[in-house]
Amino acid sequence: MGKLELKNLTFQYPDAAAPVLENLNLTVEEGEFVCILGASGCGKSTLLSILEGLREPTSGSFLINGQEVIGPGPERGVVFQHYSLFPWMTAKQNVIFGIKQVRKDLKKKQLEELAQSYLEKVGLGADGNTMPAQLSGGMQQRVAIARALAMDADILLLDEPFGAVDTRNRRTLQKLVCDLHEIEKKTFLFVTHDVEEAILLADRIVFMTPGHIHQIVDVDIPKPRDYEQIRNDERFVSLRKMLIDLFYEKYADYTLDSMEAKL
Repeated sequence: MGKLELKNLTFQYPDAAAPVLENLNLTVEEGEFVCILGASGCGKSTLLSILEGLREPTSGSFLINGQEVIGPGPERGVVFQHYSLFPWMTAKQNVIFGIKQVRKDLKKKQLEELAQSYLEKVGLGADGNTMPAQLSGGMQQRVAIARALAMDADILLLDEPFGAVDTRNRRTLQKLVCDLHEIEKKTFLFVTHDVEEAILLADRIVFMTPGHIHQIVDVDIPKPRDYEQIRNDERFVSLRKMLIDLFYEKYADYTLDSMEAKL
């Protein structure tokens, strides 16, 4: 029994021509970092929304620790592509808001200390009183990560969280997530369409074609990984080529219109 399991999971929107997801089976072990990789429109984000509890499967099941799950729960923290911070709250207040959803027992001082400790973990210890509008995109995403971690969820779900930041900040955030995974030992599911990002972060990569899991790939490169150090490693180069070839091979018969028609 894994930490998280999908059993013949299928999802179809009402009146859609075909399922968005069909008979998915996957087991994720506790503490594992799994990247879900595929082109836009293949169903990655729909799958994550089911794992978040925002949608229910049409058939099949989703289990955590062997128990079927329906709806959101405190054992799952979520980081979205767009920063999803409350603009009228400071960075620290945004983190405190997340903590208060799961820790009703903490006093004001305890909440502030816990929020501050997680801001320090993401390198924003001096920015707790700053409003989101005064933070860069990368800094805002670090606040969102701090909030998800501070909620002490067993599972972290990240939906293309670095898609809206520039390349330099993306590399910084990737290293941050790598380091936090090693420290926190949480179970991570990370949605991306970036091959190099998936290789850099994942223990295993779940490659999706529209509606299906096509292949699950082990990333046999020791952690911690630094992009500049592994980019020329023959294992990185070989895996990158294999995954890019999969994109060309498995998406050759799909057009954007045919993929969107399933939604």
